[in-house]
Amino acid sequence: MNGYRIPGRRAVEIVKDELLGDGMEGEVYPIADNSAVCAKIYTSPHDDVIDRVAALVGLPPARWDGDHPAHFHVAWPQAPLVDERGRPCGFVMPRIAGLPLEMLGDARGRHQALLEPTWRELLVIAARVAHLFDMLHDVGVVVGDVSLKNVMVTPTGHVTLVDCDTVQFTAPGGRLFRTPKFTPEYAPPEADQLVHRPSTPAQDSFGLAIMICWLLMEGQNPFAGVLTDASLPDDVQQNVMSQNNRLLWPDRFVPMEGELPVEVLPPEILALARRCFAEGHHDPAARPRPGEWVAALNRAQYRLMGCRENPMHFYSASLPSCVWCARIAGGLLDEYPPRSPLVPPGPAAPVPQQPAGVPAQPQPEQPGIGAARVVAIALLLVLVVAIILAVMSG
Repeated sequence: MNGYRIPGRRAVEIVKDELLGDGMEGEVYPIADNSAVCAKIYTSPHDDVIDRVAALVGLPPARWDGDHPAHFHVAWPQAPLVDERGRPCGFVMPRIAGLPLEMLGDARGRHQALLEPTWRELLVIAARVAHLFDMLHDVGVVVGDVSLKNVMVTPTGHVTLVDCDTVQFTAPGGRLFRTPKFTPEYAPPEADQLVHRPSTPAQDSFGLAIMICWLLMEGQNPFAGVLTDASLPDDVQQNVMSQNNRLLWPDRFVPMEGELPVEVLPPEILALARRCFAEGHHDPAARPRPGEWVAALNRAQYRLMGCRENPMHFYSASLPSCVWCARIAGGLLDEYPPRSPLVPPGPAAPVPQQPAGVPAQPQPEQPGIGAARVVAIALLLVLVVAIILAVMSG
């Protein structure tokens, strides 16, 4: 044993020679006798971090169930840890399966990450991310550090928020724990004021809108790209501040090779995104809330067209024809190619430094009709017809 334990309970053996992930604040390791959980050990734990963890373990998300037994909506701290001297040093949390959401920006990453790497599945995943934000806001939690790296996705498309010890929340005693950091590429125009005031759900809503556009537009951040005004810097955060957005003013950007038209977004999704980045730029209250995204994305799933040429191609019914086939005809690569039956899904490269390890639940096979059953049914039908004819002739 290496001296770690849960206060008032038992010792915890941490496998220090198997690093699952690391960051500025600490490192994540497996726990020897329980593959369903892991431990985060802080590099330099200070009082605010220790108080934060102690408060987090008592909040509702610590008791949330997932969409199925092996899934968690959040990698929430479950119990604090102390070292051999009894000093707080980290916490125990669920060990999460899957890969970071940022893997889904291109065909190769989608085939590594998902069992069904289609655009229809991306709509489902986007709705699940929005639902996750909606659940957190309902219990007074603000994500704050919105980022594709902080959401994991399983092969079946289920999502989990990681890095949960950085969220903003109010402890039962009334103390506000603010989020200590944010990712500039997903931060709203008021980001420069975040260091001086608490984060808000509207801040999350801005980052969520960027994530949804990114998922549905082949990894294109609507604020990223080279500006036509060469005197301005090509900086995503500065573009957010200046409201330089491809969905609103595409003429401000130099066209990118293979750039998707904004019409690939279903009309209702495009309208929500434009509302967020237009009125919502100056008025945070105008930004669509996560629940609005959930409803719109779910409706969009029922308004899809399938492609006659490729069963992996799905597109919005608002388009006259398959956008993916049109891109192939224009000389671009197929973003949703058929999966080879000889190549199962799974990471071909080392998994990025995030906690991972719980195997995804196998999907039950659908019962089929075997050849023998088909023959039996055919013979039964012949017999029935013969009986009917015999009765009629008699």
